[in-house]
Amino acid sequence: MADTTVDLPLDTKNEESGEDEVFTMRQITRIDDKKGVPKQLHILTTRTDLSAGEVVYRMGSRWRQENYFRYARMHFDLDSHDSYASTVDDPQRSVPNPAKKRAYQVVTAARARYERAVASTDAALLAARSPRPGQDVVISNEEHDRLTENLRGAEAELTTTQAAHKELPVRVRLGDLHPGQQVLDTQTKLVHHCIRIAAFNTATTIARGSGSTPPTPGPTTKPTGWPGRS
Repeated sequence: MADTTVDLPLDTKNEESGEDEVFTMRQITRIDDKKGVPKQLHILTTRTDLSAGEVVYRMGSRWRQENYFRYARMHFDLDSHDSYASTVDDPQRSVPNPAKKRAYQVVTAARARYERAVASTDAALLAARSPRPGQDVVISNEEHDRLTENLRGAEAELTTTQAAHKELPVRVRLGDLHPGQQVLDTQTKLVHHCIRIAAFNTATTIARGSGSTPPTPGPTTKPTGWPGRS
């Protein structure tokens, strides 16, 4: 098991040095060879107060939770409604603003168009400033404006979309987004979840204790199948 740090590049630059900024995270690496093929598993975290073993254990707990939800949806009807009794959700509850995500997608598209405009404009200016040998070239203001028209338009669009995205709040009141939203009865749902989790843990314990390898028939024994199988 290895305990190191990695620098993740950010899409921002340092205001003083102008260099690309990075975000440093802790990386725990361990070798997994359960299926006979060794492979490295990397875990990224910002927790520095935990040992490497504790980080791996907590990540394993998360995987166990994911396995529970995947198994419970198939066998324990996890997504079924245990009770149709509902109450009005808290209208003051803060929820993510979906308009913020849509605005960011617009910014991303505008940034891509701007980068394409920069590349095409640079190529056009280079071609205009590279005459044939023995020839002189003079680029007028009108010609320069024509060559950079698409770039200036893309830059203005990017600035406008970034400003619109910045003005939108990250979170909004639930009452403003979905007035009168209903939620299922919490207590009944939690009780049924506890029952399902207990059933899942019981099934997992039985499966772990029974093993997964069928008995090997000896020279004088009759092969037997698994229960429920022919």
